[in-house]
Amino acid sequence: MREIHKYTPKSVEKTVYLNVFLGALIISQGFYSKTAIQQLSEN
Repeated sequence: MREIHKYTPKSVEKTVYLNVFLGALIISQGFYSKTAIQQLSEN
């Protein structure tokens, strides 16, 4: 299964860590609602 899968375990690990970090950063800055996060992404 590892040979035919598109992503390596290392690349998946990096992606997960980055997503968790960015999610924690957004929450720590006080962006709790979907609307606030969307406004942040539009600026």
